[in-house]
Amino acid sequence: MSRYAPAKENSSGSKLLLPGLLLAAAFAVFTIVRGLQLQINWKTVTPEMDILFPLWITLAVVSLVIALWGSLKNAAGRFPALGWILRIALIVLFGWIIISAVRQFNIMNIGSWLFCGISLFGIIGCVLWPLLRKFPATHVISSIFAFLYLIVGFVCLYLGLNMYFGAQGPAAPNGTPVLVLGSQVNGTKPNTDLQIRIDTAAAWLKKNPQSKAVACGGKGGGESISEAECIRRGLTAKGIDNSRILLDDKSINTEENIKNAAKLLKGAKSAAIVTDDYHTCRARLIAKNASLQSYPVPAKTPDSCRAVSIMREFLALPVQILNIHHLFV
Repeated sequence: MSRYAPAKENSSGSKLLLPGLLLAAAFAVFTIVRGLQLQINWKTVTPEMDILFPLWITLAVVSLVIALWGSLKNAAGRFPALGWILRIALIVLFGWIIISAVRQFNIMNIGSWLFCGISLFGIIGCVLWPLLRKFPATHVISSIFAFLYLIVGFVCLYLGLNMYFGAQGPAAPNGTPVLVLGSQVNGTKPNTDLQIRIDTAAAWLKKNPQSKAVACGGKGGGESISEAECIRRGLTAKGIDNSRILLDDKSINTEENIKNAAKLLKGAKSAAIVTDDYHTCRARLIAKNASLQSYPVPAKTPDSCRAVSIMREFLALPVQILNIHHLFV
């Protein structure tokens, strides 16, 4: 009887394949339909940003992953080497996450530390699995942790897609005001991140000569001038007339940036937003919550801070989505 046990286990695991593939196909259809609707809206109505569209993609991918994982788990029972390959692949993935964060150690934040901890725990589990699997309770515990890691992967994929699609959209009509969101100032000089935002905003303003700009950002620690003033100086140095620039030099975060800028614009219904590409989605969600239609003008995040910035955004973006949960309708 014992020789039939493995076949039974493989059969039970393979039950994940067909339902997973069917779910993936169903969510793929939802994705295509919603994508077409958004494309039509972009061309005929408004540059709508939708947080359900990334959800359908995420559900399709996760369903496919579950289906494939069930098949690979069965195959690993027959071919032990496959199990080693899967664990090595996970170790490489987790190691890449840790290295991406640690190489920017001087600007690490709670998000990057959290991802390092999750990845380190995953590496330890993969390395010790051949020993741990001998204990009966390990299989239950490993299933729980596998589910938790699946949830983390689901959330990260969903948020990553939101960041990507939030930075996409049609060009704003000429005459649309632009908000230039602040970042750190070193004394009186912009850091690399803010300089790229200034460069992006200046190029956009030259292409849209009828548009005004709102330079956003108060004065923080270690800053001799406000972020808004630094942006103004940077724009005028690049040939943008000072009369086209309004200042919001009191705000201390993105939400205040956008709310104060909306007041300065005196009833404007739409605005372009210049900020880092990864940050554009959250900024646009805040703008939508403030009844301000937004057009994305993403600035390329410097490689020197991209990884840790995205990891921090993974913590900040869900809070904003929950704050404006009515956008799910």
